[in-house]
Amino acid sequence: MMADSIRIANLPVVNSGEGLFPMFLKKILGAERSAVLITELNLYGKMNKIPREMEHTLLFSDLHLKWDPKSHSFISQGPIGLGYVAGKAVNKYVNGYV
Repeated sequence: MMADSIRIANLPVVNSGEGLFPMFLKKILGAERSAVLITELNLYGKMNKIPREMEHTLLFSDLHLKWDPKSHSFISQGPIGLGYVAGKAVNKYVNGYV
């Protein structure tokens, strides 16, 4: 329900084929496997099948973190790019904190 609600909401769209997400894919999956997925992202806006290494409840595709010396932790800044929720493509920017 969460994925469907976010997907149909009038929110800005994340382009997962650009930015740091392709670099993340290369690091996790290697050059060959990530190249196929990056092509899918650029052509279709989502991966046909999510690799096992990336099966998580929430998969962020654009998240900017800044160190906060008071809390000794990283805190998100700006909108959060949410790529997948429980394996379903969302690719929307949402407001929130991490």
